[in-house]
Amino acid sequence: MTDLHDQQLLVVAEGMVREAEYHDRIFEISSFVRGGGRVLLIEPEFGLEGKETIPVLSGLDIEIAKREDADKGGYDSFAFAEEYSHPLWKSISKEHLKMFNGAFGGEVVSQHDVTPLAEHTVLARCGLRLGVIAVAEMSYGIGKMTLSRLQTRGRLVRAESSESLYGRRVDPVAQQYFLNLLAHASRPTP
Repeated sequence: MTDLHDQQLLVVAEGMVREAEYHDRIFEISSFVRGGGRVLLIEPEFGLEGKETIPVLSGLDIEIAKREDADKGGYDSFAFAEEYSHPLWKSISKEHLKMFNGAFGGEVVSQHDVTPLAEHTVLARCGLRLGVIAVAEMSYGIGKMTLSRLQTRGRLVRAESSESLYGRRVDPVAQQYFLNLLAHASRPTP
């Protein structure tokens, strides 16, 4: 992990928030955010099979629980923005949020519930009755933490091709979302 002194944004992806190196520096990271820095937390549930409460900043935890897929898929393939005028959705229409992998279908949010245990603003939802948080944001001091569960892994650049109908492939919606996410998360705090 880098020195945070001259940084504006720390990106913590794919379960790294549960690793010892992150927890060894949680006070430093908390101070960074409290003072106006930003943390972008991408797929903190990645690789978790059970239930866990994870400290992400001092006094700010998230609860992650793998859930049973009672609805047998499909509902976590679409994301629904709370407010389509938000900068995260720039150049992404409502219809595009149903078209990950370039077609209808294909999971975009994992089979987990991820809940910030602090005041937060939900920016997108998915799942049955839109009960699953897909993107949320929390203030911390004068900084912010953005939690994104939309899976961009395997969708940003060309990698191994998959013959599977729902296999991950380059996805222009995921690419635009990721660019918007980085731009939004790296904005200086007013």
